[in-house]
Amino acid sequence: TLFEVNVSTIKRWVDRGLLQSEITPGGHRRIYQDQLENFLKDNKKASRFSYVLRKLSSDHIDGQREWKRLYKLLLKNDIKSSRKVVQRLYLSKNSIATILDDIIAPVLRHIGDEWERGNISIYQEHQMSFLIRQFLIELDRYIPEPPTTAPNAILACVEGDRHEIPLQMISLVAKSHGVRSMILGTNIPTVEIIRAREFSKAKFIFLTRVYTKTKS
Repeated sequence: TLFEVNVSTIKRWVDRGLLQSEITPGGHRRIYQDQLENFLKDNKKASRFSYVLRKLSSDHIDGQREWKRLYKLLLKNDIKSSRKVVQRLYLSKNSIATILDDIIAPVLRHIGDEWERGNISIYQEHQMSFLIRQFLIELDRYIPEPPTTAPNAILACVEGDRHEIPLQMISLVAKSHGVRSMILGTNIPTVEIIRAREFSKAKFIFLTRVYTKTKS
């Protein structure tokens, strides 16, 4: 997707040793950010067909100015361009926390505000939220897996809260700091959170409570 070339071409680069990669337990090739950057330094022509890679090769961007642009693309259901915005932010060495704080969170707030004002419909709110979930899943794939010896964390929405996107965001930040996460999901009773903590021997517990009047 980034190189805008055939998958077989990328496989040949890897097989020839031009592009370093890691083999996952499932047998797939995974290329991390530092490996991609090293490849681009030595093979600048490889990025000539890709806007994202050209930007990565040329400069670094200020993620704080991008959320309005991302919102407009999401509103138009321009999935390809929206994805490129998020990819470019990560590849330009913005931290996961910066991307979430300066881009994703403001977009989510704006979506909620626009829906409350009646400027967008419920289907548009759901559609844009779904795309954001997808992009967060894709970001997760870019981050190296913490080792099995890494500390564990459990993440849950408290009882009455059914908004799972904050859990995805916390999981990304935890993973970027070398913490393994177990996401319990939404609307989790306190007793189940305690049971999960005992089972996993988690060092950290992250709970979210968004837009719910249920006492927890």
